[in-house]
Amino acid sequence: MNGSDPFLAQILERLPHPVLAGDRKGVVLFANAAAESLVGHLACSMVGTPLDTLLGIPFQVSQERIRNVLQTQRAEQWNCYDPTDQRWWQANLTPDPTGFTLILTDITEHQRSRILQQAQVSELEKWWQRFRTLTNLGQHLFWECSGDRCQWSGNSERVLGYALSDLPLTLQGWQHLIYPEDRATFADAISLSQRQAACFVLEYRIKHARGHYVWVCDRREFNPDLGGLTAVGLISDINEAKEQELRLRESEQRYRNLVDHLPAILYRCANDEHWTMEYLSPTFSKLAGYPHTELIGNRIRSYASITHPEDGDRVNRIIHEGLASGQPFDVGYRILHADGSIRWVHEYGQGVYDAAGQVIALEGILVDETERIAAEHALQQSEYRWRAVFENAQVGIVLTSPAEGYRLTYCNPAFCQFVGYSAAELAQLTAHNLTFAEDWPEEATLIEECQLGLRNTYQIIKRYRHKRGHTLWGNLTLSCVRDPQGAPQILIALIADITTERQLLLSLEQQQNRYQQLVDNCPVLIVTLTREKTLLTTNWAGLDVLATAQVTPGMHYAALLHPQESLQRVNALIERVSQGETLSGEELLFRGKDEQPRYMLSHLFPLMDDEEQLMGCVLVSTDISDRKRVLAELDEREAQYRSVFESVAEGLAIYDPHAEHMIEVNTALCKMHGYSREEMLQLPPQQLVHPDHFQKVKDSLEAIRQHRTWQGVAQHRCKKGRLIDVEIFATPLLYKGKEHILYVVRDITQLNRIEAERSAAVHELEQRKILLQNLLADLDVGVMLISADLRVQLVNPKACQLLGASASDLLGQAIVEHSWQALDAEGNTMPPEQFPVMLAIQEQRRIQNRVMGILNLRTQERIWLQVTADPQFAPHGTLEQVIVTFSDISDRKQKEDRLQHQADQQHCLSQLIQAIRDSADLNTIFQTAVQDTSRLLRCDRAVIVKYHADQGHWLPLVEHLGHADLRPTLGVAIPDCDNPIADRLSQGEMAELPSFEAVQPTDSINRGIAEQFAGGWLICPIQLSKQIWGAFSLQRWVNPCGWSDEEKKLVHTIAGQLAVAIEQVGLYNYLQSRNAELSRLATMDGLTQIANRRYFDQYLEQQWQLAQREKTSMTLILGDVDFFKDFNDHYGHQAGDECLIAIANTLTQAARRPTDLVARYGGEEFALILPNTTLLGGVRIAERIQHLVYHLNIPHAASAVGDRVTLSLGLVTLMPQVGQAVAELIRLADEQLYRAKNRGRNIYCCYPEHPASTQGETL
Repeated sequence: MNGSDPFLAQILERLPHPVLAGDRKGVVLFANAAAESLVGHLACSMVGTPLDTLLGIPFQVSQERIRNVLQTQRAEQWNCYDPTDQRWWQANLTPDPTGFTLILTDITEHQRSRILQQAQVSELEKWWQRFRTLTNLGQHLFWECSGDRCQWSGNSERVLGYALSDLPLTLQGWQHLIYPEDRATFADAISLSQRQAACFVLEYRIKHARGHYVWVCDRREFNPDLGGLTAVGLISDINEAKEQELRLRESEQRYRNLVDHLPAILYRCANDEHWTMEYLSPTFSKLAGYPHTELIGNRIRSYASITHPEDGDRVNRIIHEGLASGQPFDVGYRILHADGSIRWVHEYGQGVYDAAGQVIALEGILVDETERIAAEHALQQSEYRWRAVFENAQVGIVLTSPAEGYRLTYCNPAFCQFVGYSAAELAQLTAHNLTFAEDWPEEATLIEECQLGLRNTYQIIKRYRHKRGHTLWGNLTLSCVRDPQGAPQILIALIADITTERQLLLSLEQQQNRYQQLVDNCPVLIVTLTREKTLLTTNWAGLDVLATAQVTPGMHYAALLHPQESLQRVNALIERVSQGETLSGEELLFRGKDEQPRYMLSHLFPLMDDEEQLMGCVLVSTDISDRKRVLAELDEREAQYRSVFESVAEGLAIYDPHAEHMIEVNTALCKMHGYSREEMLQLPPQQLVHPDHFQKVKDSLEAIRQHRTWQGVAQHRCKKGRLIDVEIFATPLLYKGKEHILYVVRDITQLNRIEAERSAAVHELEQRKILLQNLLADLDVGVMLISADLRVQLVNPKACQLLGASASDLLGQAIVEHSWQALDAEGNTMPPEQFPVMLAIQEQRRIQNRVMGILNLRTQERIWLQVTADPQFAPHGTLEQVIVTFSDISDRKQKEDRLQHQADQQHCLSQLIQAIRDSADLNTIFQTAVQDTSRLLRCDRAVIVKYHADQGHWLPLVEHLGHADLRPTLGVAIPDCDNPIADRLSQGEMAELPSFEAVQPTDSINRGIAEQFAGGWLICPIQLSKQIWGAFSLQRWVNPCGWSDEEKKLVHTIAGQLAVAIEQVGLYNYLQSRNAELSRLATMDGLTQIANRRYFDQYLEQQWQLAQREKTSMTLILGDVDFFKDFNDHYGHQAGDECLIAIANTLTQAARRPTDLVARYGGEEFALILPNTTLLGGVRIAERIQHLVYHLNIPHAASAVGDRVTLSLGLVTLMPQVGQAVAELIRLADEQLYRAKNRGRNIYCCYPEHPASTQGETL
């Protein structure tokens, strides 16, 4: 520090930290007031004293350290302790051109906090040992690893479904259970932690015993000093949390997609003069041409800097007016795109206010209106072109509107000439005045439909009256233009003069009508086709059977054909006619009205013109669809009869009683007797029937003669002599007009044999049934046999005892009809469809060892059963019965429930403690604590209360209510004075508040609380460094048994964790604020408020790499104030600082683009980074800088180049190459600055040389 600088001395004198400055020999030249207080001497007595003698050994200052700092020109920092004052100091020894500066900062409180943190870490290690003990009882898996061998403990079945004995004993075996995609990450983490002997926390998927993969959190610590162990770890089940995290990510991604695809740009900015952005949508990059992240938190590259200079004042005025009135604002203006173009935007925003009503930020959206404004300009040009077309159109154009009473407001010259009126005369008339009387009703109806919104346009041919009285024909096309509400606004009519064409058309129509009447009334279809195979004419009578709505002249003939018709075949027929051939009797398939095929018998012959030249084809067709349909139905019915006759499983035979032989047999009868069909038809009936049964044949013939059916049993001979038993059914049949007999023959040989076997099986089943009943009566488990319709068919005595019902009450009854009040294993109501017997039927599999609780019908006591339901199916898959067995496990269930409740409490406590440790937000920690504790201890209310010692009362902060009808305590202040419970809490003791009746009458405060908030209260103090901070309070509405010791211990543990969390959050918030302030100071020059040298180096390296990737040019300008040392000597350092500030502001004005950067490079040196800038662009900016600096008119009497302050500039433009260092750019710019100084100063020199530049000339 130079002692001749009074301004700097005044600043250092006011600093609260001790500051001493000296020369290069280590002798003190300056000491501020804080240094005088530390050393105990006046500053005048310290000047001239060596620094190491003045401070002494405790501050570790030596001549060797001072020489080392001065030689290396690098600052040095160290911590030291002064035992005299018992304070810790941080020493910063910094070199400068004349000597050194020593700044001492008091860090005593920081050191004490660090010692306190170390004590807390030690305490946390003790908690870790306790937590490990709890893990063996909770829902975690704890492991110890020595080398590659693993030892496991904890609840492995709850986490992974394996027993501890089934877990792998090596790390390699454990890795085989990990999900394949996670194995590499797990192996890398293990390797890294073993090398560094450090902890790691890893989340991965592991294979469950049931085969699926679950998410676990693996916390491991590798330390070779842990009692011979190389690692210890804890594995927790995080599968449910991971699934929730994935759903949260999907939700967040959907929100980001919504924001990214919004047509508008969302923003939030600070309320400062730069409108510094805190958030910008990614779509801003598309609007402005540069990354949206460049403007976030950047006051140098702010949003105000890209606002068009001509619009800036107006935009600021409108925004501030809206903020002052508390109303939203909107304003349109221009911004500067990165490529130099102008974009129009419209901003809709509003202020964000704090509790005091002060504006803290702005939020809103930006809408790109560049295309809309460009469209408005294009619309003006389009209107001019439209008016020119309107005036010069060859058809009549008329404008009218309802507001003008439909008068012909504007008519173009073509329409005036058409009707013989002038434009002024037409303006007094309406369309009704000019329209022929017979044509007006139709047009009036169309206009009315336009008014009602039924149509927007129509086209008609109508007659007009000329001014001279004769009739004109016009083709009118009218369009209706509507306002935003849909009401008619303007009618635009185009009228073409078709008078001549209409007269010729009327003449032709009269001639064609006579011919068309003849053709239309012809009952057959007559179609004429052109050479291109399109329809020329057709008659209406013939179209009656076709889809007439689809037939129009000019369409291709293929539209008349049905899709089943071969287009290739019809084309071949038409080609033959085109060669002059006449075809008759061709069947074609046409498309009918109902899209059904129509068969047409067609005749085709050539169509000739007047000169006997072929012009097409004539098609005359007669509909034969009905005849074809009747024939097809007959064929189909015959085929159906034949199919049914052959497909019948029984044998069928048609017998002619007159000819005495069979005339038809089916395949089943032939297979039954072993003959072919031909053999059966030639075989006499006597050869088929056994001689003992001939009489039955005669009986059947006699019954048929009496017109009765006959049924009987007989024996038939097969081809190989085998006899079969058959059942015969005979009935009269009228076949082909003659009386016949239909015999139905069924082979019953197998049925007779099966019936005999069934009788034997029934007898054996009866014997087995007696044996089974005796066995079931002796079983110690309940057994029930339930039929397919869910009715009880069999029940043993043990089942009756367990269910509390007699066998007569159960047999024949549906099992689901009784009121069992069933519960599942978790204690939830089990509906009948979830009964094991119902699940076994639904899933068609055995349901084994399903636990359910029921009420015994006799004792009405709850018993727990272990049920197995085994469904029995027939070979064809039909359910026959369900065998249900069940045993009483009530004792075992009670023990399991007790163990489960204890495990759930430990798990919930572990999760609650982890959630408190993981969060840095006190509100989140408090909310988690009250919610989870209420659920864990089944409380009706949980409250965290803050103690305000200065105000003398306790005030609830966070509360969780288990019921909506509970009265909240928030806002209720509890006095501290004369409060016995508050006294106990202040001494660190827990307290209980009983019901109103149990509170001492003298304790009025707590009696009032117990009266307003009835129930049993447990209150635990929260202490920070043995000082009361507040309390953690729990309430149960009904609490007859009071609070157990286990519950009190649990609440005390949670209160201790809350105390640790409060201290950690306070320390975290303090560090965050200090880091933010240091980050801001690290990138900004304190004097000029532009970027400092550190930020310049970072930004230059970033833009250099970007230019290398995008292969763009980059320009760097280095500037130096001419004879600035002489300026300081002449005008003083205060004027010098003001000069540097003015030049920094001028450089900022010259670099207008958002990506440009102005920085203070040294004392009086400045630098400009101009990305994506050519040499010519850099030269123009250099000229602008010198022009602006010159016109600052800062006097400089000591300058050798003029009477005012000037700048010398060195400019270089490069396109970075791969591998080229950024130092090359700085070196070249420094060389050009040196050239400018050697050439007389107040000029700029550039590299490479630019022939169009004016370098070397002074202003």
